[in-house]
Amino acid sequence: MMSTRQYTDLAVFRGMTELEVEAILQQGQRMEMGDGQIVLRQGDSSEELFCVLSGGVEVLRETGVGPRSIAIIKPGHCFGEIGFFAGERRTATIRTVAQTELLSLGSSDIESLIASNPTAAARFIRNVMEIVAERFAEMNTNLASMLFWLGN
Repeated sequence: MMSTRQYTDLAVFRGMTELEVEAILQQGQRMEMGDGQIVLRQGDSSEELFCVLSGGVEVLRETGVGPRSIAIIKPGHCFGEIGFFAGERRTATIRTVAQTELLSLGSSDIESLIASNPTAAARFIRNVMEIVAERFAEMNTNLASMLFWLGN
């Protein structure tokens, strides 16, 4: 595991002090996973949000002909936001692509963080929402490009 100082450079902790980052790390559960391990499966019920602290994960979407890789999530970015914010079943399978360290946070962890350190909680949630918004904007651009090339 890296030191708190090294985590402050990650997008999910952008603009946060070392003490704020430490508060978030202590609130959640850190997990070390080897290359090729499944973190969660499409269709599972789960309400945790995951942040990639080191390594990386691949997003796999089940299709009629088997799983298809649709994204790689790098350190400092999150996954599981649909289950976390909307309570929906997992929309994809997540598999590590290297030795990976993750931070898992449930809604009770965030509620505790809001009560104990509202500034850190607000900065963290803002950063997660920025990451999700950037991902959404990229998907919209990709969809528009695909529709253009398909002639729709």
